[in-house]
Amino acid sequence: MTGRFVYIGDNSHGGLSIEEATVPPAERKLYSKGEIVIGNNVWIGDKATILAGVHIGDNVIIGANSVITKDVPSNTMVAGAPARMIKSLN
Repeated sequence: MTGRFVYIGDNSHGGLSIEEATVPPAERKLYSKGEIVIGNNVWIGDKATILAGVHIGDNVIIGANSVITKDVPSNTMVAGAPARMIKSLN
């Protein structure tokens, strides 16, 4: 689920999981590891990866190539692999 005014850069991914690499995609079972929730006014940099079950608050900036492994609070800038808070945007 995404909020309003969300920008997602090129080659970004969410909820990646390869359980059965030898089975064609159309024949794989669907597994839910939790939804990804993205708040309002969020910028997601190029090639960022957001893991399943993560909630991203409002007014968040995610740096390019970041790997988001846990919830991101509102009004923060995060970056890195795994991502960590870089700056408060209050």
